Amino acid sequence: MSSPVRTIAMSAIIGAVINTIIWVIANLVSPLTIPIFPVPIASTVGAVFGGLFYLLVSRFSKNPNPIFIVVASIVLILTAFSPISAMTNPPPGSDPFNLATVIATELMHVVSGGLCIYFYTKKAII
Repeated sequence: MSSPVRTIAMSAIIGAVINTIIWVIANLVSPLTIPIFPVPIASTVGAVFGGLFYLLVSRFSKNPNPIFIVVASIVLILTAFSPISAMTNPPPGSDPFNLATVIATELMHVVSGGLCIYFYTKKAII
């Protein structure tokens, strides 16, 4: 059993690195409408909140994995709408997302969500 802090940190760091690489590669293929600096920050914040949620669920359930997987999957599906809607309704002060940005950010969401589900359910951070 690994410590919760170590598991959350591993998920956050690996997600931030992979998503930054995705941003670099995607930006080489087609210029993205988002800068690089929010990518590792958003990846880290998502992993930390996911880990804290898993810890919370594990305090009230003897088997937190199914609950976490369902909730994390729902969150992942709901976050899929954000990049798509940013094509027509960008965040304040941002340019509308182009198709390359939508595809890259969707992939980043899947990477972060998948890593959280893997690390928190397989590594048993409780």
